[in-house]
Amino acid sequence: MKTKFLLKVCLAWAIMTMFGIQVSHAQWASFPSTLELKVGETKAVTVEYGGGYTNHTFAPDNSNYAIDVRISGRTAYVTGLKVGTGYIQVNVWRWLSGSTEKDWVGFNCKVTVTGPDPESINLSSTSISLKEGETKQLSASVLPDNAPQDISWSVVSGSSVASVSSSGIVTAKAAGTAKVRATSTAKSSVYADCYVTVTQSPIIQFADARVKRLCVDRWDTNGDGELNTAEAAAVRYLNSVFNGERHITSFNELQYFTGLFNIGEGAFTRCNSLTSITIPNQVTSIFSYAFNACNSLTSITIPNRVTKIGSNAFDGCSSLTSITIPNRVTSIGNHAFSYCSGLTSVTIGTGVTSIGNSAFYNCSGLTSVTIGSRVTSIGDRAFSGCSGLTSITIPESVTSIGNDAFSGCI
Repeated sequence: MKTKFLLKVCLAWAIMTMFGIQVSHAQWASFPSTLELKVGETKAVTVEYGGGYTNHTFAPDNSNYAIDVRISGRTAYVTGLKVGTGYIQVNVWRWLSGSTEKDWVGFNCKVTVTGPDPESINLSSTSISLKEGETKQLSASVLPDNAPQDISWSVVSGSSVASVSSSGIVTAKAAGTAKVRATSTAKSSVYADCYVTVTQSPIIQFADARVKRLCVDRWDTNGDGELNTAEAAAVRYLNSVFNGERHITSFNELQYFTGLFNIGEGAFTRCNSLTSITIPNQVTSIFSYAFNACNSLTSITIPNRVTKIGSNAFDGCSSLTSITIPNRVTSIGNHAFSYCSGLTSVTIGTGVTSIGNSAFYNCSGLTSVTIGSRVTSIGDRAFSGCSGLTSITIPESVTSIGNDAFSGCI
Protein backbone atom coordinates (compact mmCIF):
# COMPACT_ATOMS: atom_id res chain seq x y z
CA MET A 1 0.00 0.00 0.00
CA LYS A 2 2.73 2.43 0.97
CA THR A 3 4.54 1.76 -2.30
CA LYS A 4 1.38 2.40 -4.36
CA PHE A 5 0.76 5.69 -2.50
CA LEU A 6 4.30 6.92 -3.23
CA LEU A 7 3.93 5.99 -6.90
CA LYS A 8 0.70 8.00 -7.14
CA VAL A 9 2.32 11.02 -5.52
CA CYS A 10 5.30 10.88 -7.88
CA LEU A 11 3.03 10.48 -10.90
CA ALA A 12 0.90 13.46 -9.83
CA TRP A 13 4.03 15.57 -9.31
CA ALA A 14 5.34 14.68 -12.78
CA ILE A 15 2.04 15.50 -14.48
CA MET A 16 1.69 18.87 -12.72
CA THR A 17 5.28 19.80 -13.59
CA MET A 18 4.77 18.79 -17.23
CA PHE A 19 1.77 21.13 -17.56
CA GLY A 20 3.41 24.09 -15.79
CA ILE A 21 1.35 23.76 -12.60
CA GLN A 22 2.96 25.38 -9.57
CA VAL A 23 3.18 23.02 -6.62
CA SER A 24 3.88 24.06 -3.02
CA HIS A 25 6.57 22.36 -1.06
CA ALA A 26 3.83 20.66 0.95
CA GLN A 27 2.51 19.16 -2.34
CA TRP A 28 -1.14 19.71 -1.43
CA ALA A 29 -1.77 23.08 -3.07
CA SER A 30 -1.45 23.89 -6.78
CA PHE A 31 -2.33 26.61 -9.32
CA PRO A 32 -1.33 27.06 -13.01
CA SER A 33 1.67 29.33 -13.59
CA THR A 34 0.65 30.41 -17.09
CA LEU A 35 -2.50 30.84 -19.10
CA GLU A 36 -2.91 31.75 -22.76
CA LEU A 37 -6.11 32.92 -24.40
CA LYS A 38 -7.30 35.06 -27.28
CA VAL A 39 -9.23 38.30 -27.17
CA GLY A 40 -12.86 37.48 -26.32
CA GLU A 41 -12.04 33.96 -25.11
CA THR A 42 -12.81 32.83 -21.54
CA LYS A 43 -10.95 30.11 -19.66
CA ALA A 44 -11.19 28.80 -16.10
CA VAL A 45 -8.29 28.25 -13.71
CA THR A 46 -8.81 26.48 -10.36
CA VAL A 47 -6.74 26.45 -7.21
CA GLU A 48 -6.45 23.01 -5.64
CA TYR A 49 -5.47 22.41 -2.02
CA GLY A 50 -5.96 20.12 0.93
CA GLY A 51 -4.07 18.44 3.71
CA GLY A 52 -4.85 21.14 6.24
CA TYR A 53 -5.16 24.25 4.07
CA THR A 54 -8.62 25.68 4.54
CA ASN A 55 -8.78 29.07 2.81
CA HIS A 56 -7.74 30.89 -0.30
CA THR A 57 -7.69 34.48 -1.58
CA PHE A 58 -7.58 35.62 -5.22
CA ALA A 59 -5.84 38.92 -6.15
CA PRO A 60 -6.07 39.63 -9.92
CA ASP A 61 -3.70 42.27 -11.36
CA ASN A 62 -5.26 43.88 -14.43
CA SER A 63 -3.29 47.12 -14.53
CA ASN A 64 -2.90 46.72 -18.31
CA TYR A 65 -6.66 46.16 -18.75
CA ALA A 66 -5.91 43.02 -20.76
CA ILE A 67 -8.13 40.65 -18.78
CA ASP A 68 -11.37 40.46 -16.85
CA VAL A 69 -11.54 38.05 -13.90
CA ARG A 70 -14.66 36.64 -12.25
CA ILE A 71 -14.27 34.53 -9.08
CA SER A 72 -16.50 31.63 -8.14
CA GLY A 73 -15.30 29.53 -5.22
CA ARG A 74 -11.91 28.08 -6.07
CA THR A 75 -12.19 28.96 -9.77
CA ALA A 76 -11.26 32.15 -11.60
CA TYR A 77 -12.96 32.71 -14.96
CA VAL A 78 -10.59 34.78 -17.08
CA THR A 79 -11.68 36.66 -20.23
CA GLY A 80 -9.23 38.26 -22.67
CA LEU A 81 -10.13 41.92 -23.27
CA LYS A 82 -7.22 43.06 -25.41
CA VAL A 83 -3.75 41.94 -26.46
CA GLY A 84 -1.42 42.12 -23.48
CA THR A 85 -0.65 40.46 -20.18
CA GLY A 86 -2.28 40.22 -16.77
CA TYR A 87 -1.67 38.29 -13.57
CA ILE A 88 -3.73 36.31 -11.10
CA GLN A 89 -2.28 35.84 -7.65
CA VAL A 90 -3.77 33.39 -5.18
CA ASN A 91 -2.78 32.65 -1.59
CA VAL A 92 -3.74 29.40 0.10
CA TRP A 93 -3.56 29.37 3.89
CA ARG A 94 -4.64 28.00 7.26
CA TRP A 95 -4.43 29.26 10.80
CA LEU A 96 -1.68 27.71 12.86
CA SER A 97 -3.03 25.83 15.81
CA GLY A 98 -3.14 27.98 18.94
CA SER A 99 -1.73 30.99 17.10
CA THR A 100 -2.85 34.15 15.31
CA GLU A 101 -0.34 33.49 12.53
CA LYS A 102 -1.03 31.89 9.16
CA ASP A 103 0.70 29.07 7.36
CA TRP A 104 0.34 30.02 3.68
CA VAL A 105 1.65 29.49 0.21
CA GLY A 106 1.29 31.88 -2.78
CA PHE A 107 1.02 31.32 -6.51
CA ASN A 108 1.12 33.71 -9.46
CA CYS A 109 -0.35 32.93 -12.88
CA LYS A 110 0.76 35.02 -15.88
CA VAL A 111 -2.06 35.46 -18.38
CA THR A 112 -1.07 36.22 -21.98
CA VAL A 113 -3.78 37.53 -24.25
CA THR A 114 -3.30 37.36 -28.00
CA GLY A 115 -5.50 38.70 -30.74
CA PRO A 116 -7.60 36.61 -33.05
CA ASP A 117 -5.84 35.08 -36.03
CA PRO A 118 -5.11 37.57 -38.84
CA GLU A 119 -7.48 37.24 -41.76
CA SER A 120 -6.22 39.83 -44.24
CA ILE A 121 -3.94 42.85 -44.66
CA ASN A 122 -5.03 46.24 -45.91
CA LEU A 123 -2.29 48.19 -47.76
CA SER A 124 -2.25 51.95 -48.23
CA SER A 125 -1.39 51.35 -51.92
CA THR A 126 -1.48 48.22 -54.03
CA SER A 127 0.48 49.80 -56.89
CA ILE A 128 2.87 52.76 -57.03
CA SER A 129 5.00 54.46 -59.68
CA LEU A 130 8.34 56.00 -58.80
CA LYS A 131 11.33 57.51 -60.53
CA GLU A 132 14.79 56.23 -59.74
CA GLY A 133 15.91 57.51 -56.36
CA GLU A 134 12.42 58.38 -55.16
CA THR A 135 10.88 56.90 -52.02
CA LYS A 136 7.35 56.09 -50.91
CA GLN A 137 6.03 55.21 -47.46
CA LEU A 138 3.65 52.25 -47.44
CA SER A 139 1.46 51.44 -44.46
CA ALA A 140 -0.37 48.22 -43.64
CA SER A 141 -3.03 47.19 -41.15
CA VAL A 142 -4.07 43.68 -40.19
CA LEU A 143 -7.73 42.71 -40.13
CA PRO A 144 -9.56 42.18 -37.89
CA ASP A 145 -8.40 45.25 -35.98
CA ASN A 146 -7.76 43.33 -32.74
CA ALA A 147 -5.55 40.75 -34.45
CA PRO A 148 -1.76 41.03 -33.92
CA GLN A 149 -0.60 43.98 -36.02
CA ASP A 150 3.08 43.08 -36.47
CA ILE A 151 4.14 43.20 -40.14
CA SER A 152 7.29 42.15 -41.96
CA TRP A 153 8.20 43.79 -45.28
CA SER A 154 10.07 42.15 -48.14
CA VAL A 155 10.72 42.39 -51.87
CA VAL A 156 9.53 39.12 -53.39
CA SER A 157 10.54 40.00 -56.94
CA GLY A 158 12.61 42.73 -58.56
CA SER A 159 15.10 43.31 -55.74
CA SER A 160 17.38 45.14 -58.18
CA VAL A 161 14.53 47.53 -59.00
CA ALA A 162 13.31 48.47 -55.52
CA SER A 163 14.03 47.91 -51.85
CA VAL A 164 11.82 48.22 -48.78
CA SER A 165 12.75 49.08 -45.21
CA SER A 166 11.47 47.37 -42.09
CA SER A 167 9.02 50.26 -41.66
CA GLY A 168 7.62 50.02 -45.22
CA ILE A 169 9.60 52.73 -47.01
CA VAL A 170 10.03 51.74 -50.67
CA THR A 171 13.11 53.08 -52.50
CA ALA A 172 13.28 53.00 -56.28
CA LYS A 173 16.70 51.74 -57.42
CA ALA A 174 16.50 51.17 -61.17
CA ALA A 175 13.96 51.13 -64.00
CA GLY A 176 11.70 48.07 -64.02
CA THR A 177 9.00 46.42 -61.90
CA ALA A 178 9.07 44.92 -58.44
CA LYS A 179 6.67 43.35 -55.97
CA VAL A 180 6.76 44.40 -52.32
CA ARG A 181 4.98 42.20 -49.78
CA ALA A 182 3.61 42.91 -46.31
CA THR A 183 3.29 39.69 -44.30
CA SER A 184 1.65 39.07 -40.94
CA THR A 185 4.31 37.83 -38.53
CA ALA A 186 1.61 36.00 -36.59
CA LYS A 187 0.40 34.08 -39.66
CA SER A 188 2.71 33.94 -42.65
CA SER A 189 -0.05 32.81 -45.00
CA VAL A 190 -1.69 36.22 -44.61
CA TYR A 191 -0.05 38.87 -46.80
CA ALA A 192 -0.70 41.65 -49.31
CA ASP A 193 1.35 42.80 -52.29
CA CYS A 194 2.15 46.19 -53.76
CA TYR A 195 3.33 46.37 -57.37
CA VAL A 196 6.08 48.92 -57.94
CA THR A 197 6.90 50.47 -61.33
CA VAL A 198 10.16 52.40 -61.54
CA THR A 199 10.97 54.69 -64.45
CA GLN A 200 14.36 56.11 -65.27
CA SER A 201 15.10 59.58 -63.99
CA PRO A 202 15.82 62.30 -66.57
CA ILE A 203 19.40 62.65 -67.78
CA ILE A 204 20.98 65.96 -66.79
CA GLN A 205 22.17 67.99 -69.76
CA PHE A 206 25.37 69.73 -68.68
CA ALA A 207 26.46 72.96 -70.37
CA ASP A 208 30.08 72.47 -69.31
CA ALA A 209 31.77 69.27 -70.50
CA ARG A 210 34.38 69.37 -67.73
CA VAL A 211 31.67 69.63 -65.05
CA LYS A 212 29.86 66.65 -66.59
CA ARG A 213 33.03 64.55 -66.60
CA LEU A 214 33.73 65.32 -62.94
CA CYS A 215 30.14 64.50 -61.94
CA VAL A 216 29.94 61.28 -63.96
CA ASP A 217 33.31 60.04 -62.72
CA ARG A 218 32.22 60.53 -59.11
CA TRP A 219 28.46 59.88 -58.97
CA ASP A 220 27.35 57.78 -61.98
CA THR A 221 26.10 54.80 -59.98
CA ASN A 222 24.40 52.89 -62.82
CA GLY A 223 27.43 53.08 -65.12
CA ASP A 224 25.67 54.53 -68.16
CA GLY A 225 28.15 57.38 -68.62
CA GLU A 226 25.51 59.96 -67.71
CA LEU A 227 24.23 61.58 -64.53
CA ASN A 228 20.49 61.52 -63.95
CA THR A 229 18.49 63.56 -61.47
CA ALA A 230 18.19 60.64 -59.02
CA GLU A 231 21.95 60.13 -58.95
CA ALA A 232 22.43 63.86 -58.39
CA ALA A 233 19.82 63.93 -55.62
CA ALA A 234 21.66 61.15 -53.78
CA VAL A 235 24.79 63.29 -53.36
CA ARG A 236 25.19 64.61 -49.82
CA TYR A 237 28.62 66.28 -49.96
CA LEU A 238 30.65 67.81 -52.78
CA ASN A 239 33.91 67.51 -50.85
CA SER A 240 36.86 68.68 -53.00
CA VAL A 241 35.64 67.46 -56.42
CA PHE A 242 35.56 71.00 -57.87
CA ASN A 243 38.18 72.68 -55.68
CA GLY A 244 40.79 74.39 -57.87
CA GLU A 245 39.06 73.49 -61.15
CA ARG A 246 40.19 76.62 -62.98
CA HIS A 247 38.59 75.82 -66.34
CA ILE A 248 34.96 75.08 -65.48
CA THR A 249 32.70 77.94 -66.63
CA SER A 250 29.18 77.12 -65.44
CA PHE A 251 27.42 74.77 -63.08
CA ASN A 252 23.75 75.70 -63.04
CA GLU A 253 22.98 71.96 -63.00
CA LEU A 254 23.95 71.98 -59.31
CA GLN A 255 20.28 72.78 -58.71
CA TYR A 256 19.49 69.08 -59.28
CA PHE A 257 21.69 68.08 -56.32
CA THR A 258 18.72 68.27 -53.99
CA GLY A 259 20.36 66.15 -51.29
CA LEU A 260 22.89 68.91 -50.52
CA PHE A 261 22.29 70.93 -47.41
CA ASN A 262 25.54 72.84 -47.41
CA ILE A 263 28.20 74.10 -49.77
CA GLY A 264 31.25 72.75 -47.98
CA GLU A 265 34.48 74.45 -47.05
CA GLY A 266 36.49 75.29 -50.17
CA ALA A 267 34.03 73.52 -52.45
CA PHE A 268 34.64 75.89 -55.40
CA THR A 269 37.80 77.69 -54.27
CA ARG A 270 39.87 79.09 -57.17
CA CYS A 271 37.36 78.14 -59.86
CA ASN A 272 38.62 81.22 -61.67
CA SER A 273 36.59 80.75 -64.89
CA LEU A 274 33.26 80.00 -63.20
CA THR A 275 30.74 82.63 -64.31
CA SER A 276 27.43 81.14 -63.13
CA ILE A 277 26.21 78.56 -60.66
CA THR A 278 22.81 77.74 -59.18
CA ILE A 279 22.79 76.76 -55.52
CA PRO A 280 20.00 74.24 -54.63
CA ASN A 281 17.10 75.79 -52.73
CA GLN A 282 17.39 73.49 -49.73
CA VAL A 283 20.97 74.54 -48.85
CA THR A 284 21.17 76.05 -45.35
CA SER A 285 24.89 76.80 -44.96
CA ILE A 286 27.65 78.20 -47.13
CA PHE A 287 30.89 77.32 -45.39
CA SER A 288 34.24 79.07 -45.30
CA TYR A 289 36.07 79.62 -48.60
CA ALA A 290 33.18 77.99 -50.51
CA PHE A 291 33.58 80.38 -53.50
CA ASN A 292 36.86 81.99 -52.56
CA ALA A 293 38.71 83.56 -55.53
CA CYS A 294 35.95 82.80 -58.06
CA ASN A 295 36.83 86.09 -59.73
CA SER A 296 34.73 85.48 -62.89
CA LEU A 297 31.49 84.83 -61.03
CA THR A 298 29.13 87.62 -62.09
CA SER A 299 26.03 86.78 -60.07
CA ILE A 300 24.79 84.34 -57.48
CA THR A 301 21.51 83.82 -55.66
CA ILE A 302 21.79 82.81 -52.04
CA PRO A 303 18.78 80.56 -51.25
CA ASN A 304 16.26 81.77 -48.69
CA ARG A 305 16.94 78.82 -46.36
CA VAL A 306 20.58 79.75 -45.82
CA THR A 307 21.29 80.67 -42.19
CA LYS A 308 25.08 80.88 -42.21
CA ILE A 309 27.69 82.44 -44.50
CA GLY A 310 31.17 81.41 -43.38
CA SER A 311 34.41 83.34 -43.35
CA ASN A 312 35.95 84.14 -46.76
CA ALA A 313 32.98 82.43 -48.43
CA PHE A 314 32.97 84.87 -51.39
CA ASP A 315 36.34 86.53 -50.76
CA GLY A 316 37.85 87.77 -54.03
CA CYS A 317 34.71 87.33 -56.18
CA SER A 318 35.58 90.58 -57.92
CA SER A 319 33.01 90.25 -60.74
CA LEU A 320 29.96 90.07 -58.48
CA THR A 321 27.89 93.23 -58.88
CA SER A 322 25.17 92.77 -56.26
CA ILE A 323 24.32 90.49 -53.41
CA THR A 324 21.23 89.94 -51.26
CA ILE A 325 21.63 88.29 -47.85
CA PRO A 326 18.39 86.37 -47.09
CA ASN A 327 16.43 87.06 -43.91
CA ARG A 328 17.28 83.69 -42.31
CA VAL A 329 21.01 84.40 -42.29
CA THR A 330 22.04 85.33 -38.75
CA SER A 331 25.74 86.08 -39.19
CA ILE A 332 28.13 87.09 -41.95
CA GLY A 333 31.60 85.63 -41.37
CA ASN A 334 34.91 87.43 -41.34
CA HIS A 335 36.10 88.45 -44.83
CA ALA A 336 32.95 86.84 -46.29
CA PHE A 337 32.83 89.35 -49.20
CA SER A 338 36.18 91.09 -48.94
CA TYR A 339 37.83 92.21 -52.21
CA CYS A 340 34.54 91.91 -54.10
CA SER A 341 35.53 95.09 -55.93
CA GLY A 342 32.71 94.81 -58.50
CA LEU A 343 29.96 94.92 -55.89
CA THR A 344 27.83 98.04 -56.19
CA SER A 345 24.94 97.15 -53.86
CA VAL A 346 24.42 94.94 -50.84
CA THR A 347 21.15 94.19 -49.04
CA ILE A 348 21.56 92.59 -45.62
CA GLY A 349 18.49 90.72 -44.41
CA THR A 350 16.56 91.34 -41.22
CA GLY A 351 17.78 88.12 -39.59
CA VAL A 352 21.44 89.15 -39.51
CA THR A 353 22.66 90.20 -36.06
CA SER A 354 26.40 90.45 -36.67
CA ILE A 355 28.64 91.51 -39.54
CA GLY A 356 32.09 89.95 -39.17
CA ASN A 357 35.50 91.57 -39.27
CA SER A 358 36.45 92.76 -42.77
CA ALA A 359 33.20 91.26 -44.10
CA PHE A 360 33.12 93.76 -47.01
CA TYR A 361 36.72 94.91 -46.85
CA ASN A 362 37.98 96.69 -49.98
CA CYS A 363 34.69 96.45 -51.88
CA SER A 364 35.74 99.60 -53.66
CA GLY A 365 32.77 99.73 -56.07
CA LEU A 366 30.16 99.55 -53.33
CA THR A 367 27.83 102.54 -53.43
CA SER A 368 24.71 101.24 -51.64
CA VAL A 369 24.34 99.19 -48.46
CA THR A 370 21.08 98.33 -46.70
CA ILE A 371 21.67 96.99 -43.20
CA GLY A 372 18.92 94.90 -41.58
CA SER A 373 17.10 96.17 -38.53
CA ARG A 374 18.41 93.47 -36.17
CA VAL A 375 22.14 93.98 -36.64
CA THR A 376 23.74 94.62 -33.27
CA SER A 377 27.46 94.51 -34.10
CA ILE A 378 29.62 95.60 -37.02
CA GLY A 379 33.10 94.09 -36.87
CA ASP A 380 36.55 95.65 -37.27
CA ARG A 381 37.21 96.95 -40.80
CA ALA A 382 33.81 95.58 -41.90
CA PHE A 383 33.47 98.21 -44.66
CA SER A 384 37.04 99.51 -44.67
CA GLY A 385 38.28 100.49 -48.12
CA CYS A 386 34.79 100.81 -49.60
CA SER A 387 35.84 104.04 -51.29
CA GLY A 388 32.68 104.34 -53.37
CA LEU A 389 30.41 104.33 -50.33
CA THR A 390 29.23 107.88 -49.77
CA SER A 391 26.45 107.26 -47.25
CA ILE A 392 25.09 104.48 -45.05
CA THR A 393 22.24 104.26 -42.56
CA ILE A 394 23.09 102.42 -39.37
CA PRO A 395 20.00 101.03 -37.60
CA GLU A 396 19.30 101.83 -33.95
CA SER A 397 19.78 98.14 -33.09
CA VAL A 398 23.56 98.46 -33.55
CA THR A 399 25.33 98.63 -30.20
CA SER A 400 28.90 97.88 -31.28
CA ILE A 401 31.00 99.21 -34.17
CA GLY A 402 34.52 97.81 -34.47
CA ASN A 403 37.80 99.59 -35.14
CA ASP A 404 38.16 101.16 -38.58
CA ALA A 405 34.77 99.74 -39.57
CA PHE A 406 34.32 102.48 -42.20
CA SER A 407 37.85 103.69 -42.74
CA GLY A 408 38.57 104.80 -46.32
CA CYS A 409 34.91 105.46 -47.07
CA ILE A 410 34.56 108.90 -48.61
